[in-house]
Amino acid sequence: HAVTLEPEACDPPLEVGRKACFVMDLRGEAEGESEVVLTMSGRGISLSAKLTYAAFTPLVVLEPLDNRAVAAIGCQSQVSFRGGPRWLAPLEVVAVEPATQAHAVHVQEIEAKAATRKYVATCTAIGEQSLAVRVGNQLSCAQRAEYAPTLKVEQISLKCAVPQSIELAPVGHHGTLSETRELWQTNPDAVRMCTETEHTVSVVAYTGKGRTGDRFTNASSLEVSWTVSPQSDGSPVTTQALDSTWGEMMVVHRQSEATADTTTVAATVASYAEWLPVELLETVELNSDVLRAGLSDSLPLLFLTAPRFETAHRTLYAHPNNEVHLKTYGGSTLFDFTVADKLSSISELASIGYVKPQNPAAPWSRPTAKLALHTPCEAEGLTVHLTDAGMIGVRDVQMSVSLSHLYGLSLATPVQCELGREA
Repeated sequence: HAVTLEPEACDPPLEVGRKACFVMDLRGEAEGESEVVLTMSGRGISLSAKLTYAAFTPLVVLEPLDNRAVAAIGCQSQVSFRGGPRWLAPLEVVAVEPATQAHAVHVQEIEAKAATRKYVATCTAIGEQSLAVRVGNQLSCAQRAEYAPTLKVEQISLKCAVPQSIELAPVGHHGTLSETRELWQTNPDAVRMCTETEHTVSVVAYTGKGRTGDRFTNASSLEVSWTVSPQSDGSPVTTQALDSTWGEMMVVHRQSEATADTTTVAATVASYAEWLPVELLETVELNSDVLRAGLSDSLPLLFLTAPRFETAHRTLYAHPNNEVHLKTYGGSTLFDFTVADKLSSISELASIGYVKPQNPAAPWSRPTAKLALHTPCEAEGLTVHLTDAGMIGVRDVQMSVSLSHLYGLSLATPVQCELGREA
C-alpha cells in the first residue's frame, strides 16, 4: 500500500438526504500506487467511484554535489538523481536539458532503467549553463480527465571554463591545505607524510588566479607533466603517475627510517589532450593564452616514521596521586591524546596532560605526556589513544593501562635472627 486513509466526519454535520460529506486524508507510506474505491449503497441504489493515488519520494540530485559542477572543455560531468513522480501516467517525462538555448553543454542519457537515473553533460564551449532536471508525466487532453499533471524540477549549474591556476594537494587529507601548511616545521611548505605508506598527490584546478575562484570538478582534458627532485637510483622515494585517474601521482617512501631531506613533486599544465575532437580544439585555441604560459605548482614532502608508544602496556596503581609518563617515538609531536574506558570513549576517570610544541623543528623537541587519575576507581583498565595532527597517512595508535588495587599487606619475620645481621 502506497497510501493510508484516515476518514473523518464533516464538521458541522450536514442533513442526510439533502447533502452528504465524507473526508479522507491520504498520507504516502511507500513509493508506488494505491487504488481507492468509494461505494455508497442505499434504497436499492449502489454508487461507486475510484481514484488512483501515487506516492513518490522527493526528487533529489545526487551528482554533482550542491547541484554545481565546473569542467574544462571536452570534459564530462555526471548528473544522477532519484525520486520524483514517475508512476502517474503511461508516458512519463524524465529529462535533463539546458534551461536556455545556449549550446555550451551536450547532455546524454547513460542509464534510465535503474531507480537512479544517470546522465552525462559534456562542455562544448566556454560559458555557464543551467540544466533542468525534470521528472513528471506527459498528458494528452483526454488523459487529463483521468490523471493530474505533476512535474518536479531541480536546477543544476554547470560552468565550462579554462583553468587560471592549479594547486597540488594530498588526496584524502581532511581540511584545507593552507590550514595544514601552518603546522609543518623546517620548511613551512613541506607536507609531512608517513614512511612505508602509499600517498597520492593530486592536481586541483581553479577558475581564478592564485588558487581563487571555483574548483574544477573535472579537468581531465588537460595534459599534466610531472617532475620529481631530487631523483636518483638510490632514492628511497618512489613515484608513479596514475593512468587510471587524471592528475594524480602515487608517492611512497620505501624505508622505515625518517629522513630530514625533502622530496619535491611538481606538476605543469600547458596544453589540452590530443584526443579532443577537432571542433573543440579550435574552440580552446581561442581561450588558451593562460595555458600557453603554463600553470604549475610544487609540493615539498617530508617523510617521518609513524608515531608509537615506548610500550604497548603499562600498569598503574589506582590512586589519584599516581601518574604515568608516556614516552613516544616518531611522528610530528603535534599529538592529540584521548583516554577511554569500557563504558565511555571519553573517560572521566583520567586525563592526559600534554603541551604541543609551538615551533617543532629537527631534532624534534618531544614534550612528555602524563596520564593522571582523577579519583580511585574500580575500572579494569584504560586505553590511551594518540592522534598525530601534523602528518598525513598515519593511523591512530593506542596503549592499554591496567589499573591495579592493593587489598592487603603482610609482614613476615624469621623466628630467629643472628646478632649483627639484618633479617
